[in-house]
Amino acid sequence: MKHILACLCATLPALTLTAQFLPYVSVAPDKSIKFNIHLNSARRVQLVGEFLPKKEANLGHQKIMVPDTVDLVKDNQGYWTYTSAPVDNDFYYFNFIVDGQAYTNTPGLPLHGNQNYVVTEPDYKVQDVAHGTIEKVWYPSPTLEHKQRRMTVYLPAAYYANPKQKFPVLYLHHGMMGNEDDWTTVGRAAQIMDNLIAQGKAVPMIVVMPNGNWRQEARSAEASETMASPLLAMTNLFEGSYETGFKDVLTFVEKTYRVKRGKAHRAIAGLSMGGLHTQTIAANNPDWFDYVGLFSAAVGTQRPGAHNDIYNDMPQKLDLQFRKKPRLYWIAIGSDDFLFEANKKMRRELDSIKAPYIYQETNGGHDWHNWRRYLHKFAQMIFK
Repeated sequence: MKHILACLCATLPALTLTAQFLPYVSVAPDKSIKFNIHLNSARRVQLVGEFLPKKEANLGHQKIMVPDTVDLVKDNQGYWTYTSAPVDNDFYYFNFIVDGQAYTNTPGLPLHGNQNYVVTEPDYKVQDVAHGTIEKVWYPSPTLEHKQRRMTVYLPAAYYANPKQKFPVLYLHHGMMGNEDDWTTVGRAAQIMDNLIAQGKAVPMIVVMPNGNWRQEARSAEASETMASPLLAMTNLFEGSYETGFKDVLTFVEKTYRVKRGKAHRAIAGLSMGGLHTQTIAANNPDWFDYVGLFSAAVGTQRPGAHNDIYNDMPQKLDLQFRKKPRLYWIAIGSDDFLFEANKKMRRELDSIKAPYIYQETNGGHDWHNWRRYLHKFAQMIFK
């Protein structure tokens, strides 16, 4: 998903700060964030960050909400400072704006892509615990149009520490405009899983993160068309092909890794488009998954296409799925999410067949702040 801070900064010239700026960012016990940057020659230094209040902005013909900017205050030694209000535990992007120019890649500050970030949620940070392994794996996909496709796999620390142990599997899907790397970069999935497992709050599990764009063998930088631009909204994403081809993922994982087989040891979840994939795969294969998580799911967005029949008769498929008694069917969405009404309609349909599910409504909208929270919560509820 394209980040709103990137949208805002894209409207300004972007430069790179040099070491002379000596920036410093710290998080206080009350979770306020202090920014300090030495820049004696600047006339105005501002900050834009996800923790700041939002304002309306134009993105083409569309109005979106983006973080506002705040001014830092300069002292007589050339230091500019700003302290935010206390913030929620989370992962936040920010950038400096100096005399109207947006600066990225600031030395001395952590980077994700070309944006600085600060982490206030302990479970999103790398901690002194046993760490899992991230693998970038190519697997055969005879059902789809590629001979091979790429996925990201998280293996818990115990996987290599205990070579005879078998593990349950969570299949975790990204959203539209995303790829197989999203959950381990901006989603912080590895840090979340490492920390929850170390705390005993989550069962050691394998997490499989496929590329849900069925026409793309891998994210653009890793695909055979290395010069291709990233595909922001590929055509024919909602016509059933990925859901039909998911069996290739399941087959490869269960042949390649030490997994516990059977419905009780499989979970599936996804955000936005990945939520539609999740619901559809689980409903069409009611004996595959005991745990289902829909994160801001893009339900009701399917389109006519080659495999559109996979979306047919969903009430009957869901009824059969729930008669087989999955252990958890979890739905979560933000109150400001543009898919809120679609999810409300879905819940009415589930209520009509008396389907038992758990619903969580959070503040905020269709963004990674919520999706990280949902993974953090969902991971603690499965395989127990």
